[in-house]
Amino acid sequence: MTAGRTGTGEFERPSLHLLMRRSWERSSERDWAEVLGALPLFSTMGKRQLRELARVARVQDYEQGANIVRVGETGDSFYLLLEGRATVVGKSRGLRPGDYFGEMAVLDGAPRSATITAATPVRAIKLPRRAFCRAARSSKPFEKIHASPWQSWPRSPSGSGARSGR
Repeated sequence: MTAGRTGTGEFERPSLHLLMRRSWERSSERDWAEVLGALPLFSTMGKRQLRELARVARVQDYEQGANIVRVGETGDSFYLLLEGRATVVGKSRGLRPGDYFGEMAVLDGAPRSATITAATPVRAIKLPRRAFCRAARSSKPFEKIHASPWQSWPRSPSGSGARSGR
């Protein structure tokens, strides 16, 4: 699945929903760049920036029942679910492929606000804090949502910063 150009010459990216339907067994950095570029958070980044971001992304597998992140931990990574389902402990919120979490603790430096557990076997992209913050500094969606970039993002009152990329 590749991106193309629209009739006006603009770069057109495939939808995250469409990308989530594929198999991740033999994926490449190019695939990761497409997925990251389909997220609203990174939608304004160019191909080169996305490839650089994809280069440091790692795929992480979690067994059913494993904690992906724990409340109180330091936010060292951002996560995007590729396969499987996860739950926010103590909440009715379920996460599925295309949902992402961890950006709040990564950006504001506060401890994680929720524990997220794999409800089924999970495969996720894990993006380290340094790369995520560097990308956030150059991402227009971060600036548009909050006048003073990411430092003052409010945390969700529900205790989970998980968001849908779809």
